[in-house]
Amino acid sequence: MTIRTLQRQADHLRQLSLSPSIRHSVATFLKGSLVQAHAGAQAETDLQQMQAATQARAARASHNRRIVQKGGVITVANARQAIRAREEDELDRAQIALEKAERALRRKKNKHWAP
Repeated sequence: MTIRTLQRQADHLRQLSLSPSIRHSVATFLKGSLVQAHAGAQAETDLQQMQAATQARAARASHNRRIVQKGGVITVANARQAIRAREEDELDRAQIALEKAERALRRKKNKHWAP
């Protein structure tokens, strides 16, 4: 039941012709019910916002959880130097692989070529 539906039901109950003591009891009950409904809706909204914030925080943190170095402190300059060295190694490996492929292609071409 939504808060709006509960409010409509409360309005309907308030319009009934009841004795003053019962009317007071019903009014107190309705007031408490509406307060609880509003509090529950607010708690649900807060929970959803908290869960979204937690998920966003976890997503941001997951990008930063990399082991940079074991044992000791690494400076930014040392980290950049290590990255450059790794990139140069990868480039050297790629060049070696390219040269091997070219040699294999030349050998294959020479093997099949007959004048």
